[in-house]
Amino acid sequence: MLAVLSSVACTSYENLAKERAERAERAKGDIVIAMVWNQPLEATLFDEGAIMAVAEINARGGIFGRKMRMVIHSNVLQAKEHEIARTIAADLDVVAVIGHPISGTAIPVSLTYQKTGLLFISAGASNPKLTSHGFSNVFRNIPSDIETGKVLAEFSVAKGFRKMVVIDDESEYGRTLADIFAENAARVGIEILLRKSYYLWQTDFSFMIHDIKDRGGDAIFLGGEVPQAAEVIKQTREMGVNIPFIGGDGLDEPILWKIAGSAAEGTIVSTVFNPDDSDPNTMIFVKNFQDRYGIAPDTWAALGYDAIYLLDEAFIRARSTVPLVVASFLRFIEDRRSVMGSYSFTKNGDIIGKRFFFKVVRSGKFEYVTN
Repeated sequence: MLAVLSSVACTSYENLAKERAERAERAKGDIVIAMVWNQPLEATLFDEGAIMAVAEINARGGIFGRKMRMVIHSNVLQAKEHEIARTIAADLDVVAVIGHPISGTAIPVSLTYQKTGLLFISAGASNPKLTSHGFSNVFRNIPSDIETGKVLAEFSVAKGFRKMVVIDDESEYGRTLADIFAENAARVGIEILLRKSYYLWQTDFSFMIHDIKDRGGDAIFLGGEVPQAAEVIKQTREMGVNIPFIGGDGLDEPILWKIAGSAAEGTIVSTVFNPDDSDPNTMIFVKNFQDRYGIAPDTWAALGYDAIYLLDEAFIRARSTVPLVVASFLRFIEDRRSVMGSYSFTKNGDIIGKRFFFKVVRSGKFEYVTN
């Protein structure tokens, strides 16, 4: 019975992929893009960045004289992302999907999108497994944890951290980033004094913090995501551990200090966007975003904006909106100038050559620091 059901599902998926490609080939109306974001609207500015990009593209006349239309699924619970993905896949007018920032859900839904012939760009999922399956239609516009872990280890040793504790939240993202960091930290001469994990269902971290306090060290690497990671930092400070925290983009949200308060002071975060960068593309984007929304863009706004313009560039290069055709051109883009600086694609859908930035929490806000 399972074999029969699996066969039926695969056949159904193949039919969807074929019908989608045929419809895209002859379509004359709007170019439909789906967006899935699983965080509250006030947590990041991803929606605003993507929406602004669509508005700019349509204001210039669209693509091939066709408007781009975005179907937005915001504040989606992670448990519902698979259901949303299946709903999107069933809509044959949709040619591409952006979003799904959490690796734990982006990896499995990528199979749905691949099998149903959709182009998928994850803005946020950094786990290497996302692009390790040889899928033709799956991409990301953020560096993988392989690059991030290496850069964070090199930054740590440059800051003088010689002995460190490494903790993670046992998620697909957090555990992988922490493992990669620890491996690179050992390579550059950092001694890992303690390796601990906590669970996403936990609210009390005192046993882990007690072990950290007992071992000491120069800093704590935190492979995790807010809001829970912010609570870990808060409780760590309450138990008298005052060495700095350092982590990846999972900590790159203002909710970090809204939850942790003054305990977040000194926390170091890696990021792929700096609104104060002198790159002309970045400067124009920041000005236009501030004019439109009255607030400076965050990293997620830049990723949303970049994902839409990445599709725009790929459609134009391919002279098509057929997902497989567009993916073939997207895969070989080199030295792309974006609002996040320059980067190129690898054949497996990763980006390389992207510059990293670092920022630290000071007086309730992020301040950028020199690498």
